[in-house]
Amino acid sequence: MRTKNLIKKIPVEEIYNLIPNEITAGYSKYVIEELEPSCSEEVYRKRSYRLSNYDGDDMLLTYGYNLQGTFEKSKLFHKALPFLSCQPRFIINGNDFDLVGQEFFDGKPLDLMFAESKISEKQVEHIIDDIKKHLLNIEKPSTTEAICLELNAFIENIFSNDNLTETDIDILKREIIPYLQNFISNTKPLIRWSTGDLIARNILINDNNHYKIIDCEFARETHFFDEDWVRLGSYGKESFISLKLVKLIKENTPFPIHIYHLLRQTLLNRDIHYGKEYNHHLQFDLVEIFKQSSGKNIISSQIFKGFTKDLVAFENSILNYKEKSINSEKTNEELLKFNEKQAKEKSDLISLNKSLENENSDLISLNKSLENENSDLI
Repeated sequence: MRTKNLIKKIPVEEIYNLIPNEITAGYSKYVIEELEPSCSEEVYRKRSYRLSNYDGDDMLLTYGYNLQGTFEKSKLFHKALPFLSCQPRFIINGNDFDLVGQEFFDGKPLDLMFAESKISEKQVEHIIDDIKKHLLNIEKPSTTEAICLELNAFIENIFSNDNLTETDIDILKREIIPYLQNFISNTKPLIRWSTGDLIARNILINDNNHYKIIDCEFARETHFFDEDWVRLGSYGKESFISLKLVKLIKENTPFPIHIYHLLRQTLLNRDIHYGKEYNHHLQFDLVEIFKQSSGKNIISSQIFKGFTKDLVAFENSILNYKEKSINSEKTNEELLKFNEKQAKEKSDLISLNKSLENENSDLISLNKSLENENSDLI
């Protein structure tokens, strides 16, 4: 595993001491705490902290390897969409790691808010529509030459992956890349800024139902910005990605963008996962490309057509088995509850019967007592 970019836990005071004096001057009384997910991990690739003071001007601090590029992209994205993003404040470049400070937005992820019934489906739809409107407003006309240059650079980056074999690259060159090239040749080129990771977890909602888009680590100005909607519909809590609008937006995104998205995942995962774990994600994304392409008449190889057809059939059989198992478990649970109910009713009947027997015994005793009293009177 590659570990040079992973950071061990650091005392929060050490992080505070890295902040420039002109920044900390307003934080004479402060609280600094490490945030999830890094606070739960002994080693992590980026560590995040919240710096709070009594004036409410909180900052998000990010400590990680080579954050200069992320800082620059965050500034450009914030310039394009100042109302939807958090303002970057400063960067401190260290020998090994950098510290970035930016505006802190106190909110929870969009999918979590929906899953916890803190916001309604209608509110989710309103937020997504608002994001779409703002992103549409920053689209600009571009040129065929520019979109071709971006795609060629993207392909070159894909093929520079040391984890791909020559066979992998040859298959992609023959079966997938021409499909993407043909797509852009028939597309009216537009360009805009994208966070590069527009998923529900990166859309925060506060108590006033205001929202911000966070995490610009992978932000860029791109012609392939429709990938935003594939990502939004692919990652998040099941209750969120199952929403009608989210599914519709994803399904209505041109299919070549879905392929582009999976290829891009092979690059993004390379920055996050290492060793065998990365190979697992790489293999998943590559297989998924051929699975999704199998019904689109994209693949020419009979081997791959047959393989993906059998694979899809196998996965469907697993899903059917799981569905039957779930239904069976539900039936067993209902049967168990029914048996428990019957047992309780039987227990109640036994208790009632004993109570009646006791009452009957008492009545018999009372009757004998009355008979004795009557005999004494005679």
